[in-house]
Amino acid sequence: MKLVKKWYLWIGLLVLFFGICAWPIRWAFTPNFLTQTHLVLLTNEAEARPCGGFVTAIGEVRIFPLKITLRNAYALAEKSFGTAQPPLNKVAPSVKFWDLGTSPDVAVCADFFHGGAKMMGIKHSRVIFISNKIAEKIIDDPNFFADMTRTVANVDRHDEQMLAERKSPLADFGKKIVLKTIFTPWNWPRLTREIGKAVQSGELYISGISPDLKPGASDIAAIEWNLGGGKSSRFLERNLDISIRELRPQHWQVIVNTRLDHLGQQDEPLSQLWKGGVEMRWPDAWGAPDEFVDIALAPGEKWNQEWIFEPHGTLQHVGVFAPRGQKWNVDWRLSLFGQETFEESNFETHENIGLWNGTVRTDRRDFNWKEKEDTTKPFVTLHEWLSMNQIPKEAQERWGKNFLQSSARFSVAEIHFSEPVIVTKNMKVVFRDKNFENKEITNDPRFDELLLWNGEQTALIGFWQESVQPNERFSIRLEGITDAAGNEISEKEYTIIDRTE
Repeated sequence: MKLVKKWYLWIGLLVLFFGICAWPIRWAFTPNFLTQTHLVLLTNEAEARPCGGFVTAIGEVRIFPLKITLRNAYALAEKSFGTAQPPLNKVAPSVKFWDLGTSPDVAVCADFFHGGAKMMGIKHSRVIFISNKIAEKIIDDPNFFADMTRTVANVDRHDEQMLAERKSPLADFGKKIVLKTIFTPWNWPRLTREIGKAVQSGELYISGISPDLKPGASDIAAIEWNLGGGKSSRFLERNLDISIRELRPQHWQVIVNTRLDHLGQQDEPLSQLWKGGVEMRWPDAWGAPDEFVDIALAPGEKWNQEWIFEPHGTLQHVGVFAPRGQKWNVDWRLSLFGQETFEESNFETHENIGLWNGTVRTDRRDFNWKEKEDTTKPFVTLHEWLSMNQIPKEAQERWGKNFLQSSARFSVAEIHFSEPVIVTKNMKVVFRDKNFENKEITNDPRFDELLLWNGEQTALIGFWQESVQPNERFSIRLEGITDAAGNEISEKEYTIIDRTE
């Protein structure tokens, strides 16, 4: 009886162990996944491409009954898939199997490879991309990539057989990953957790199972293409500085600065001259064409380029997309117009400023916000009496003849507002003599003309007096002036003092 209880205990522990192991990859325990043959592609993000990286090894894997066949990508070099289009035509005239990863939409990319493999007679059900990063985690050796790369490069390049077989260690590496995953049960809990995370992030992409990974219609997408730059993508720091300013309600200015910094030293075959380019894709609503910029960076060199857009309309969402296998450092800033503030957002805010700084890797980062209705009235922040030589040259030319009048005195008041304003057809400017210095003289100035200045946040107001009253104080009241949201300035009176004499 005690023996039976012990067996029940051991069976229960095994069930629990397998349950814990299986939960992160529960999608794998279906008849189709276990019994079908899958096309496995090892992608090298150190040679970045939109789909994750240059394909270094190709395999066919079936779990039950077990089947593992792996070969290096150059074993398929004889088959071509048409004439190479930009930017691939910069490195080869025709498309090879490893060049099919041209789309940052990984599902589309998987379809390309699925079709290419089918044309070569490789029968499979799903396409699986495995990146170097997840492979290093599975094999638990962070230095493996550098060691393997040096081993592959250390070859007699005038020995045809050795040169043809130089990529075989990569295929052996892929086989080692699969075997280690299956036949090391003490590693299963850690491995399945890593695999589960990698499937969600796209580092391990399984068609039909992994989430979508593609740029959205409102995304800024920055995509590195390594075209003959060796493994140097591993040493490339990618940066996006994005500044969004609301110049007027529903009128925006977007400045995107893309920067690359080659951090490596000269260390072939790992760190060397990086050649390729950056493809920039813009939100559909901006109506801007995608762009590809050719770049070459030696170790220690930097590159940057700036783009400026002025989209119109409601803007409450912008995303940033980083392709599979690529990491972009993002500095994102948003400035709302005038007195507007945030009602809600998914980033840090204060007043009308939004900020976010972080890393987008093999994923998308959405920036969403909603503005509060602007109910703050504009008000006067400065009110001064100016002499003729204190006003801008353009205003002097406009009003010069007025200053020459002898029958009346022409003067100018400078008024600063808290925000840019709009002068409506109901605008009025009312002056009143406060009789502070010269109580026996009451001389209310007469308004003549108002000029908006300095980005519509300053007004120059010309007015007439019948007589001069040095050091006298006058009140000025403004009506019919609004901000861009339609809030009209209050009818508060402000004091100006004649200190021009």
